[in-house]
Amino acid sequence: MACKPLSNPSTLVSWATEMMVTKGASLMCCLKEVEDPRKPSHRTLNDFAEMLVNAMATAPSDCDTIEDIADWGRTKEPRLRKSLVLNNGIPSEETLLRIFRALNPKQFAVAFRRWVVGVVGALRGGVAVDGKTVRGSGSGGETAIYMVSAFATELGIVLGQEKVASKSNQITAIPELLKALYLNGLLVSIDAMGRPKSIARQTTDQGGTTCCRSKATSRRCMRTRYRFH
Repeated sequence: MACKPLSNPSTLVSWATEMMVTKGASLMCCLKEVEDPRKPSHRTLNDFAEMLVNAMATAPSDCDTIEDIADWGRTKEPRLRKSLVLNNGIPSEETLLRIFRALNPKQFAVAFRRWVVGVVGALRGGVAVDGKTVRGSGSGGETAIYMVSAFATELGIVLGQEKVASKSNQITAIPELLKALYLNGLLVSIDAMGRPKSIARQTTDQGGTTCCRSKATSRRCMRTRYRFH
């Protein structure tokens, strides 16, 4: 699949090397905390954090395969070099594949959230929490993957996700997801699965406000705000 053209492909790469907000760390700094799965060797040609930045920068162009990521990097290499060193150029498809197979997803998630928290900390607006089944994950007789996500309504990006065994487990996943987010001054919108007062209290303890939505029989949306002082 061909990647969509990106009007400003260097935006995310610029964030990688600069401070987005006063309190936030650069993306590159956060990614340095992710352990490089490769063994130290003279044959290690590409910088690990730079490979992650390169891959992340392709997301707005809908590059969802290893081939797309490598092709995008080669096409945009002159612009990438304005922010990244790239001593040995853009990594090959084989190198990227080995990296993503061995990458620790939990470490990456923590690093990404830390960076996003710094960005969100300077903004105002809302965070929408909802659970969805990952499309196509239940094909071939396999168990479908259910993800609970926190979406920044003003930024237009997903701040974090927690995988759960089924829809009924949302209640246990939501607190873990909120714990990793910076909620000060933000309105957290959750559907009926997030009605427990413990979740509302946690949001308030983190400086936010909970807006719990449920469907009434009249198809009107009932909103209840919980505030604890």
